[in-house]
Amino acid sequence: MDEARPPGQLIFLHWFSGPPKFGLGEAIQVEAEAAGLDVRIINRDLLLDGSDLLADEPFASDIREAEAGNIHGFHSGFKCSSFSRVRFRPGGPPPVRDRSHLRGLPSNSAKQQEEADNGTLMLERSVQMCRACLLYTSDAADEEDSV
Repeated sequence: MDEARPPGQLIFLHWFSGPPKFGLGEAIQVEAEAAGLDVRIINRDLLLDGSDLLADEPFASDIREAEAGNIHGFHSGFKCSSFSRVRFRPGGPPPVRDRSHLRGLPSNSAKQQEEADNGTLMLERSVQMCRACLLYTSDAADEEDSV
């Protein structure tokens, strides 16, 4: 978190936040203000602010901040398309994983395997961040059914 946090301010970190039109950060801000809380929302999203959560940074910094107890709430809405059951329906994109091959189908092309690997990494990092936040007094949530 780049800047100093004023005393009493809570930090809510939102990974894969998407464009502001989705409004989770804004909704939290409104509810926090109504409750008399000072909350700073930090959104991380490749399309929003250039945050590549597949890269080492800002992931490593965010984990350090969570482990230091500096993240008070966390939500991850990582791209879950590689886990989607719609891939098994006719006319949909082909599956890149199944229950027997959670990290990728043996028949995957290089591009399909990259998609599976990226999905797995986003899931693993989201779980790591949730765990770090929960161990160090924060609340964390992940919106995906597969987590």
